[in-house]
Order: sequence, then C-alpha cells, then structure tokens
Amino acid sequence: IKTKLKIEHEKLNPKTLHDKLIKMKSDILKANRLAMEAKQIQI
Repeated sequence: IKTKLKIEHEKLNPKTLHDKLIKMKSDILKANRLAMEAKQIQI
C-alpha cells in the first residue's frame, strides 16, 4: 500500500514528473547517440 501511495504522490507532483521526463529524454538521446556511433563504426 505504501508504494502505491508513493507512486500516486509522484504522479501528482509535477516537479518529479518533469525531472523524470528530462532524465528519460537524456537517456534516450544517449542511447540514440551510442546506436548511431555503432552504425558509423560498422560502415
């Protein structure tokens, strides 16, 4: 029950949500960059 409440609280908090989105975006960008570098090495 505690974890569910925590998740609900995080959903309601725009700041943590915003931070999470930024982190996800940067992680995705990093992954994309690594993938592109890997492709260039293959070529």
